[in-house]
Amino acid sequence: MSKPTDAWMPIYVGAYIADTAHLSTIEHGAYMLLLMHAWRNGGAIPTDETRLRTITKMGPALWRKSWPIIKLFFTEQSGVLTQRRLSKELTKATNMVTQRSEAGKASAQRRWHNENSNGICNEGTTELVTKAARKNAPSPTSLPSPTSLPSTEVPSPSPNQSQNRSAGAAQKPRATRRANGHDPGVTAETWSAYSEAYLRRYGVEPKRNATVNGQLAHFVGRIGAKESPSVAAFYVSHCQAFYVKKQHPVGLMLQDAEGLHTQWLSGHRVTETEARQTDRTAATGEVFSKLIEEAEGLLGNGKPQ
Repeated sequence: MSKPTDAWMPIYVGAYIADTAHLSTIEHGAYMLLLMHAWRNGGAIPTDETRLRTITKMGPALWRKSWPIIKLFFTEQSGVLTQRRLSKELTKATNMVTQRSEAGKASAQRRWHNENSNGICNEGTTELVTKAARKNAPSPTSLPSPTSLPSTEVPSPSPNQSQNRSAGAAQKPRATRRANGHDPGVTAETWSAYSEAYLRRYGVEPKRNATVNGQLAHFVGRIGAKESPSVAAFYVSHCQAFYVKKQHPVGLMLQDAEGLHTQWLSGHRVTETEARQTDRTAATGEVFSKLIEEAEGLLGNGKPQ
């Protein structure tokens, strides 16, 4: 892994020129080579003159003439040579890179947590979501009885009331359930798949009321009872920003029923970016179509061929 100091080294031009006005061109080059070596090696250069001369690429005679002047820019401590301004800037640069790295890791962790609650979005394929929905859906023999589900059923009549009602009146509760858009026998499996997926994602059970019952019934009617449970579980696993922001309500599932069914079948979740790109492509196509029509019209009116 490259070090932060491999990428850049700050130079304050005004301060540098003021401090080095007395240096020759060759001495400028040697001094800069020593500064760059120090920057890449923890802010220090060796005290051994043979090694320093190798760094500056200078011959022995030129080195003996130049080094006494260049040496004044450095301070010897703990067996190495350091330059005060360079050490200060190196500390600042290292701290800044470290802070940015930690901030980036924290941001990535937050995004991962938001988009992958309880690992739902990390499952990767529609097949896994579908299997989860089928695994958690109750068997027909274990479906909850109508009276155990929240609904708009009419309360069971008392014994005295039953004696006074005809056989036709006894069918009223089921008729009332259908009139309110909810038949437990039709929506129970879809609700089970939806609520199990919702509990895994958000850690709480979804709210169910008369409005939700009606939306479920319409959803099953549009998708079909066989595939509705799998599509419902797929929907709760969907990471589209709008769904996540609204926390996957049944109303949005009903609103996008056919689109969700298509995505579930194809195994491809449509993202916000893809949706915007499709809109831009369609708009561009309309513009070109209009230009082509205008050009054809001009040719048809006797314009030069």
